[in-house]
This record gives sequence, C-alpha cells and structure tokens, in this order.
Amino acid sequence: MPGATVIDQIVRNHLAPALQAEGFVRKGRTFRRVADNGDALLIEVQTASGSRRDEARFFLNIAVLSQPWLGWLSGDHGPVDTAKSVATDGTVQDRIRSDENPQWSADTFVADQDDVDRVGAAAAAAVRSSLPEYLPLLDRAKLLAILRDGAPVPGFCNRLAVRAVLAADAGDAETARADVAEVDRESDDTEFVDWIAGRL
Repeated sequence: MPGATVIDQIVRNHLAPALQAEGFVRKGRTFRRVADNGDALLIEVQTASGSRRDEARFFLNIAVLSQPWLGWLSGDHGPVDTAKSVATDGTVQDRIRSDENPQWSADTFVADQDDVDRVGAAAAAAVRSSLPEYLPLLDRAKLLAILRDGAPVPGFCNRLAVRAVLAADAGDAETARADVAEVDRESDDTEFVDWIAGRL
C-alpha cells in the first residue's frame, strides 16, 4: 500500500498515544471511544490518492456514531456494533484540518520519511483540538437539543433526518412526525418514513 510505512509510523508513534490517553481504543488505523449508551466517536486514518511509498498523503476522518442513526442505516432496531461502522456512517462527520501542509488542501496531511515526526505531531495536535467539539455529541440528548435549537454542529450532519431519528428514539413523537413529514415532502424516501413510524 503506497505510503503505508510513513502513515503507520504516524499512527503508532503520534496518534495512538494521543488518542489512547483520551480513552480511545485502536484497531489498525481506526480509533473509537465508546460511550455508556453505545454511541461512539470514531477517528479514521484514510490514505489519500497520490500517496506513494516515499510520500504519504492521508486524511483524518472524524465521526459521531449514534446508535439510533446506525440502526436506521442498517435497518435494525437493536444495538449496532460500532466496530463495523466507518466514518461515512456518522451522524456528524468531517475531516480534521490542519495548516501544517499549506501546499495541499487543509484536510490532507503529507509526509515523507523526514517529516514523520513533524507531521505526526501536527496530526495529533489537530485531532486533540477537534475533540472538545465532538466528544459532547456522544450525549445523545445534547445532540438532539442542538439539532432542535438549530445550533451549529461541527462537520456535516443531515440535520432533518438525524433529528427525526433521535427524536423518535427519545420518544419525542411530535418532533419526529414533523421532521418525517418534511422529509416526505422533500423526497420519495418512503422507507425512511416507514422506519420512523415503526419506532413511534
């Protein structure tokens, strides 16, 4: 795999110590911190296109994995194993950015063998600086309150659909029904409408 040696050194020597100190568990290039309610914060190292053995390019994906949302994605009503989920399954998801490599876009980390420690330290710092925005979202009630209030969330969130799912899970049938009605008006996703109805 292109850039594997450099990326794995950064993961092992910089990201793993920083994230394990914050309660994350590592599996390969993925880190998860699971809350008591089964929701998780995931950080995933993804090789970027153009990565070579001597020059690694990679992204740091971050995502909040909420059990109710994962249930919708999997078509299940029970707990979902977050170890099988990826960042694109996130309720809230994004790429962590850094000014470390201005010649590339801010979300692309670039390192060769001589840059491993410098870029690794920058990647770890960028991850640590993202945690205060994302860790509170593991509190499902807090995330739902943010979505109800229209307050901003970091990264991308399909606000209307996520709010409907979380509201249904919380027993807030009024919010869930209103959101589902709006989803129904905007799309032909009867599967989503039926799934929410089955939870109310």
